[in-house]
Amino acid sequence: MKTHILVMSRLVAALLLASSTFAQAQMPAKPTTLAVPLPTMTAANAPVPPVLLNHIYIVLEPNTYNAIVQSDFVKSTFANGGERTVTATTSWTGAYFFGQETYLEFYNPEKNTDPHNKVVGNSGVIFGIEQEGGSAALQYALRRTDSAFVATTATVLFPRKIGASATNIKAPNTPEKEVAWTYFTQPNYQNQMQRRFKSWTMEYHPKYLQSAYTDSKPAEHGITRRQYLMRQYDSTKLVRNITAVCIALDSVEKSRFIRELKASNYAVREGKRETNAVGNNCTFRIIPATASKQGIIEVRMSLNRSVPHQLYTFGEHSTLMLDEQEAVWTF
Repeated sequence: MKTHILVMSRLVAALLLASSTFAQAQMPAKPTTLAVPLPTMTAANAPVPPVLLNHIYIVLEPNTYNAIVQSDFVKSTFANGGERTVTATTSWTGAYFFGQETYLEFYNPEKNTDPHNKVVGNSGVIFGIEQEGGSAALQYALRRTDSAFVATTATVLFPRKIGASATNIKAPNTPEKEVAWTYFTQPNYQNQMQRRFKSWTMEYHPKYLQSAYTDSKPAEHGITRRQYLMRQYDSTKLVRNITAVCIALDSVEKSRFIRELKASNYAVREGKRETNAVGNNCTFRIIPATASKQGIIEVRMSLNRSVPHQLYTFGEHSTLMLDEQEAVWTF
């Protein structure tokens, strides 16, 4: 009993600290006050469930962002999505393009007030857990990987607004309300929250989809990425899923991200010039950052059908190449 109380006390202390560090990213500014419990604590040696890619985000130059949002090809053929505002304890605006289980998120620094989202080139990788309570196992794994994760790595539940006046979700017949949305597990390593590249893990609340869609069917209830995107994904469009991400990182960001990948059971192979990490649904290629290359610089995606070779340019620094059943988007 004493051990259990000690563990819970440490968790609560970590949660309070994490609530302030989350505010520095583009996620909500503070944890929810809803009376919803955290995932059940698991044994310290519990296996970590698959930690899957959920989505990536990049802060783009305004002309690049606008070119993508206004592109007829992107809107009509490439992927379902577009510009929208997400309302939680704070609001942010971005361009979202959805696959079956993963999606792209772009920011225009002129349309956001969060300091991180106002710096061109800032980016992040967000993972997803599809097993209830898996976030607790991930916390333990991160802490076992490196003691630097102990003090500031915690899981916090955030709410989200839904309803007729909320632009973030199609729920026109639902009265506006705030519901439990997702658990965020944010590892902080050597002041990582202040750096340009960020990553964290989401575990959707099991009641979120039922609360968000009052006309939902049992098959739509759950916490998987596919269930979450079921109403956003359009299989008649080209994009299916993100399959690989290339990231240019400095030594501190690289060290932290590799430790996170290892704790998440990715097979990591470190080389002199690059590091490759292979997971259940995505491969990460990590190269050294330079003055002109920082953060996510390339995203590869699988397509729903084969297409002839074609190339699209957005602004001065972004190109989208499609060939057969793969798309490669560089930034």
